[in-house]
Amino acid sequence: MKRIAMILRTNGLEYDDRIRKEMLTIRSLYPEVEFKIFAMLDGQHSVCERGVTNYGIEYVIPLLKTRQKYKSGTHLIEKAWEFYSVVTPELKDYDIIWCADFEPFFFLLLSGKPKVWDMHELPEMFLGTLLRRNLLRFLMKRCKVVIHANSERLQYLDKIGVLKEKRNQYVIRNFPELTSEVQCKNSDKYLEFVLWLGDSDCVYIQGINDNSRCDVESVEAVMKMSKVKAVVVGRVKPQLEKFLREKYGAQLDQKIFFTGMVPQVMTSCYVRKCKVSLVLYRNVSPNNYYCEPNRMFQSIINDCPVVVGCNPSMKELIEQYNFGVTLADDGSNVTSIVKGLEKVLAERLFYCGQIAKNKHVVLWERQKDVFVRIMSTLL
Repeated sequence: MKRIAMILRTNGLEYDDRIRKEMLTIRSLYPEVEFKIFAMLDGQHSVCERGVTNYGIEYVIPLLKTRQKYKSGTHLIEKAWEFYSVVTPELKDYDIIWCADFEPFFFLLLSGKPKVWDMHELPEMFLGTLLRRNLLRFLMKRCKVVIHANSERLQYLDKIGVLKEKRNQYVIRNFPELTSEVQCKNSDKYLEFVLWLGDSDCVYIQGINDNSRCDVESVEAVMKMSKVKAVVVGRVKPQLEKFLREKYGAQLDQKIFFTGMVPQVMTSCYVRKCKVSLVLYRNVSPNNYYCEPNRMFQSIINDCPVVVGCNPSMKELIEQYNFGVTLADDGSNVTSIVKGLEKVLAERLFYCGQIAKNKHVVLWERQKDVFVRIMSTLL
């Protein structure tokens, strides 16, 4: 039996859907492989916690003094070092270290065990200078496997010269799983939304909590359109909501429905009531420009055409399979968004037909062969 230690920093294990899918996929292919999660929890965690996730993986969240002492988002080096120091003694019986993202970088730097670096995001802290890029190259060289979130990010790293060792570089996209129907009628918030929507056309918007996702532009575009409403699923930045209410007054609640945070399994309920989904990532960083848009995949798998920006990782897929409309810009132009939404609504039957024929290309299950190649390298 091979034992793999999954090392990650997280907002909460229930939110790390990609990690869950990875571990369950590997266990289904290799029942002899055993996982255990060692997690550094965001925020000030005051107890050492041990247990089993709701998908059957044992986990440990150690008590870290630095996370109690320092505010969230500060003293990251000290926190990462204490996490490494506390967890390392527990890893002596594990065969492989699987590091999710770059926060546990001391494990990449110092551990002598075979390592997987699973880059959920581009490690931008290592991209700024030649010295940092050399460190990134060194860390990648110490890993037996490096996993990238999409081919565009892999190509970007190659373009800036950090991929000296191109073997054992893999791409796993965060596609959704083929899941059973969710019972939507059990949610009071969802029923309230359905009553509010009536027979209006609806646009799906995933939160308005981040300017890098063109949140203001998305709302403004819907407010300019007649006979169209929008549902905002997820967090809303308080100061942004205040700005919108001051600007639009009572009209805001007539046109925009705010759900607040909802369980992830409920997201598809809202998507399926929408005629089009807005997925925009402003070109403010490599991670944003070469985005890995889970909400775009979720929309497609739930038969909802999309309007996306010019980001290569979205544009290529949408144009190849006619899943919706791509804008000429990244979503910064409100008029451009309006035209994109109008085009999808006018030709929705065509786009829905294309989704019905091709949505299988964005299913998580299609990537099992990649896991076989990865595990063949590790085992």
